[in-house]
Amino acid sequence: MVPAAVASAVFGRRGGRLADLKGNSFVVYVASSLLLACFILLSTFTGGSPLFIAVFLILGNIGQSFIVIALSNSVSRTLPKKQVGVGMGMLAMVNFISQEITIGIYSKIVDLGSQGIPNWNPLYSYSSGFIFSNICLVIAALQLVILAIYYF
Repeated sequence: MVPAAVASAVFGRRGGRLADLKGNSFVVYVASSLLLACFILLSTFTGGSPLFIAVFLILGNIGQSFIVIALSNSVSRTLPKKQVGVGMGMLAMVNFISQEITIGIYSKIVDLGSQGIPNWNPLYSYSSGFIFSNICLVIAALQLVILAIYYF
């Protein structure tokens, strides 16, 4: 996870510049592409080499950084000046609460294990850990839904 955090720090400034130069929508599409690639690759290669996982996490962390930059930029530009502080606080609170709820859901799914649940990714070829593959596949599908909602 350290390489992914370093990549996020390095590319975070570039994401801000991209948002200023090409707009928030462009950054959201780039971020969504990176996140989709990350989750599909993680779904396919979970249980594989830790080096591959590190590279996939780099893509995901950069995508996450970019989407946070675009969302924060959108909120700060959309709200009137008197409401920007409250709006950014609300955004941070919603992000925090949703992350905690999501961690609880993922943990419960992993606790339940793979009892009677088939592997959903036909490209996954490892003998164990397919519950994590399924989770990443669902996250990739949710990212597609989010991208479609953002587009329309």
